[in-house]
Amino acid sequence: MKPLFTIALLFAYLISFGQQGVELKVKILPDNQTYQVLLRATADDPTGNNMITAGAQITLRVPTGGFQTGTVTNLAGTWSNSPPLIAPAENPGFDYFFFTLDALTTAVTIQQGLEVPLFNFTNAGSCTGAMELYDNDTDPIQFPNSLNVNLANTITVVGFGLGNSYLGNYNAISADCGHTYECEDQPGEFIDVTDLVFTRPDCGVANGSIFIEATGSLEPGFPLQYSINGFNNANWQNDPLFTGLQSGDIYEIYLRFAGGFCRFHLGDYELLPPPVGTLQSADLQMPDCGMSNGSITMTAFPSNGAILQYGYSIPSVMPVPVYQDSPILADLAAGTYILWLRDRDNPDCETNVGNYILDEDCTAVPCSNFDLQSLGNGRYSVSLTPGETLNAPNNVTESLSVTIKVPTGGFNLGNLVSDVTNVSFAVANTVVAPAEAPGFDYITIELSSTNTSDIPYIAGNNTLLFSFENTGTCEGADISIVPTDDPYLLSGANIGLDVTVTGSMVNECIGTGTAACDAVPNMCPLTYQLDKLPNGDFQVSLLPSVTLPAGGMSTTSTLQVTIKTPTGGFIPDQITSLVTGVTIVDAGSATAPTEDPLHDYFSFSMSEAFTLSIPYTSGVIVPLFTFKNIGPCVSGDIFLMDNATDPFFVQPNSQGVNVGQIMTVLGIGASINVCLSSQASVECQGDPCLSLVAGFTAPDGCQGENITFTNTTTSNEANLSWEWNFGDGTPTS
Repeated sequence: MKPLFTIALLFAYLISFGQQGVELKVKILPDNQTYQVLLRATADDPTGNNMITAGAQITLRVPTGGFQTGTVTNLAGTWSNSPPLIAPAENPGFDYFFFTLDALTTAVTIQQGLEVPLFNFTNAGSCTGAMELYDNDTDPIQFPNSLNVNLANTITVVGFGLGNSYLGNYNAISADCGHTYECEDQPGEFIDVTDLVFTRPDCGVANGSIFIEATGSLEPGFPLQYSINGFNNANWQNDPLFTGLQSGDIYEIYLRFAGGFCRFHLGDYELLPPPVGTLQSADLQMPDCGMSNGSITMTAFPSNGAILQYGYSIPSVMPVPVYQDSPILADLAAGTYILWLRDRDNPDCETNVGNYILDEDCTAVPCSNFDLQSLGNGRYSVSLTPGETLNAPNNVTESLSVTIKVPTGGFNLGNLVSDVTNVSFAVANTVVAPAEAPGFDYITIELSSTNTSDIPYIAGNNTLLFSFENTGTCEGADISIVPTDDPYLLSGANIGLDVTVTGSMVNECIGTGTAACDAVPNMCPLTYQLDKLPNGDFQVSLLPSVTLPAGGMSTTSTLQVTIKTPTGGFIPDQITSLVTGVTIVDAGSATAPTEDPLHDYFSFSMSEAFTLSIPYTSGVIVPLFTFKNIGPCVSGDIFLMDNATDPFFVQPNSQGVNVGQIMTVLGIGASINVCLSSQASVECQGDPCLSLVAGFTAPDGCQGENITFTNTTTSNEANLSWEWNFGDGTPTS
């Protein structure tokens, strides 16, 4: 049989498709200048913790030319706005605005179908058109882009897993500060509809509702009236709330002013019952040619206490679903299958969770080889040589991913560039030193411009897909496309090669899959600098050479700085952080280790688990912290330890301590070995207050004997001088 394919549900369907995650909505309030962003979960939080991690990002866009963010009012969680992107080159007709969750919150109720307002913001500028939420899949500005900014909506609900829980947007009404509708029979008069809220009915129960939020220019003399059964009926009402509604009916929503003025058709809508469950994945086992030995294994979670049954229907052949208690749908032939979930104890409650195709394997598909090549100076390319020629319409690439295996500890994949016109790639995930292969990291790069016909499939013709750089370091091993016998791959990890082409089968193979590890010369994304201030304090600063957008990509989770001093006197004290929201503490010391007995090592680290407070703007120095020396100065400068050359950095060291210059930043990579600036050493500054204890020793002696005096004077300063005067009139010496 063909290989097993696991199809994870990654795209935003309607809530009725039972996908576990959250959706976003933006609406304009009746004052016509305040906007509200709301969140709706497609399933209950299975943990009940309602925990959303810090760094969540929500991006909106509006036609360029005048919108300015005014007051931001928090409603659930603490949100702040970042500087906007004004008319970017990829989409110059729009301005983009960013809002970030500043701290972990449990204030957002994660309950299926419940709308939760997150925050309001006002327009302090002019009205330029409808406010829209950024679409992660279709917006013209995708990452990477000319500004190196990731605009994607990102929300992590811990109960749904540690990935991005955002599924899509669900606006029914445009958040437009312009008038929604001008009356044809009353020119100059208008109706503005700002929101349309649906409450889903329970399965088989008429307890759904529709609420219409609107204002009109003829009010209050001619109040608005509402209908959900068309306009030629006697069911108009002044109340915008309609209750007692059941699923399956089509509701024709109309508005008018009392007296019959300005009738306006808002649209036709169907109320659907809530899903009985959410489908996490479907594992497809393709049948052999002419055989009925394929299968689909469904992984799903129940909702509202349902006991799930699993079923399928076949278009035009078996339109009524057939259900079973087992999630494994077996003995299937090639064809299209519509998958369903239903509640065993309430058979009328069922949910369509998507269509899936089983293809039979009737031909031996030749290998399509993926190749990894070194381009020199730390740059690499990945290419594809198809084993067969595919023509339209069977040449649309739905998905493509490649996992690169690199030595752990320093490799940082950067400057990812697509080599195919109109096609973009992005880093999907990075796994650091898994237990099955602790000496390696796994970086998966995937096609981000899905459903493209721009990747050519011509047998034997090599096509460069993308290239990238190692902006970090190399720890000795080669890099490679992950081989088929890799222990981490064999453990069931979601890595490896994947190509899905509409109507075709691609047999993914590895051609030239290995290259020597190399790094881009003199590439330092982060650099530490050491200065001595006029008051004698020492200051450590950070100099980024990359720019990261405010929000999740600039999350710092590790920061360590290590200095070296001549052994025997230096005592750091009075550590003072210069970054608001960050605490720098003494992380330990090592005195005269055997690897370098002439020096002492002192480390400083950040006490927070993570922070968004450190900005990353290329070329802009960030002062991190200061400290004093309250001990004496022994001969020699103090300086920042060099990870690349210091023998004490190599683990394990003689004192079993972790030293070195290390940072972990989400947008750059894990455990980056920070570089050192040319200002990495300074002259020692000791305690400015002199401490002196004078004294000497001498043996007893008789007149005429030579006596040797021994100086025992001590001081907190290293350079001492003294004079002898015996008080007998002899010259001072």
